Amino acid sequence: MRRVTKQWFNRAEVWATRNPALATLGAWVVLVLARLPYWWWLFPSPITSDNYYQISQVIGRIPWWDHHPVGSTLAMGATIAPLYPLIGLAGAIAITSLLQVAVTSAIVAYALRRMFTWGLRLPVLLSVLGLYALFPPFSEAVVTVYKDTQFGFAFLLWIVLLIDLTRAPAACLGNWRWVAAFMLTMAAVALFRHNGSYVTFATAIVLLIVYRAHWRRVLVAVLVPLLVATVGMRIVNNVLGTAPGSVVEALSVPLQQIGRTARDHPTSFTGPQLGFIAELFDGRTPAEVGQVYYPNSSDPLKGFPGNPGIITPGVVDGNLLWFARGWLDLGLSHPGTYLAAFAENYYRYFIPHRQQAFLPMVLRTFDDATMLPFLGDRTFTPTPLGTLLTPMVRLYRVPVLGLPWAAAVWTWLCIVAFIALIRARRHRLALVVGVPILVLFLTILAGPLNGSFRYLLPIILTTPILYPLATFNPRPTRTS
Repeated sequence: MRRVTKQWFNRAEVWATRNPALATLGAWVVLVLARLPYWWWLFPSPITSDNYYQISQVIGRIPWWDHHPVGSTLAMGATIAPLYPLIGLAGAIAITSLLQVAVTSAIVAYALRRMFTWGLRLPVLLSVLGLYALFPPFSEAVVTVYKDTQFGFAFLLWIVLLIDLTRAPAACLGNWRWVAAFMLTMAAVALFRHNGSYVTFATAIVLLIVYRAHWRRVLVAVLVPLLVATVGMRIVNNVLGTAPGSVVEALSVPLQQIGRTARDHPTSFTGPQLGFIAELFDGRTPAEVGQVYYPNSSDPLKGFPGNPGIITPGVVDGNLLWFARGWLDLGLSHPGTYLAAFAENYYRYFIPHRQQAFLPMVLRTFDDATMLPFLGDRTFTPTPLGTLLTPMVRLYRVPVLGLPWAAAVWTWLCIVAFIALIRARRHRLALVVGVPILVLFLTILAGPLNGSFRYLLPIILTTPILYPLATFNPRPTRTS
């Protein structure tokens, strides 16, 4: 039996080598068929507070606002805006979700094709395909018209192209199709989430150093998307009249440290410190601020769309130096509390936690008339398909089996993959791919939520590609 199976895999690999387009199409079909039940079940698309506000901007219900990346909002609007007057909002969102299913499936199918070209064996690729197709959070993310899905799959494609670059830099940089794809995906990574700009800038520096022998071509490949993401978006924002987002979105950790100090030491504040707290939090005392502090999320302090929080509006914007001085003064008085607050803000990315062992992306559906009043009164009725899929989605509740729903598990899998790459002396690959993942991870640790699966989604999507590269021996290929 083992011999027959081996022969079958060998013949299948020969066929895939001779028919790469058909093999890629087959993987795409499998992925689309795996997503369609979720699309039908959650029709027209899951909704969260984030894409609620993004879609509201697209259809003109609220002004443009850079709290959520305008690049991501424009990508949604490319289909929702023209379809909304023709078929209504639910139909426009459903078609956008379906298009997202097709595009994200194509990205994964292409990644699998590249993995085959890199020499990974067919059983490994089928296992990776099965994970992408059957793991419920991936399907939930794909059918959600959401910035994290856009960013996650753009990041995945960009990592694949970076791996190609490490294997054949001269060939990649001399191929205009690869360069164009690289620039497009790098721009998407920079545009679809605010922390994408840090990721792309750091990676650009590393590429210029590592591939300094090709520095002119590398400079063009990284400079164009960076200019698009900065100068280009500034022009677009001026045209749209986009209101800027608040700088407090980047200050989650400092705010959490101040909030925990207010909770744990409400009577130890000096006069200047009391004045700082009152000015920062709209006249509140440390005791009142401490009651609002929530260890695993900075949202109650800083606010989010639909909930202004308790911070004084606009107090930090343009006054960063004042904020930094007040924050540092409190930190010098209570260094242990600051360290505890920082750990409380990120530990679930390293320690699996049951309360976070699910994908917090599907918070609402468009059947919730209270959250989306402009959709009208629609009543949600469970369908047979929903009854079938619900047990799969709720596997996170099962001990051991539910571990993949915890962000921390994927953190450690990614760490193990990089350790294996380093032990295998694949240092250049570990560096070129590791820098964007590390910078992204550090920005996630500084984010407002502890252990968020959707924040870690780009790294989670990338891990099934990195892990086999690090741990499985490739089959002989013509290039090797």
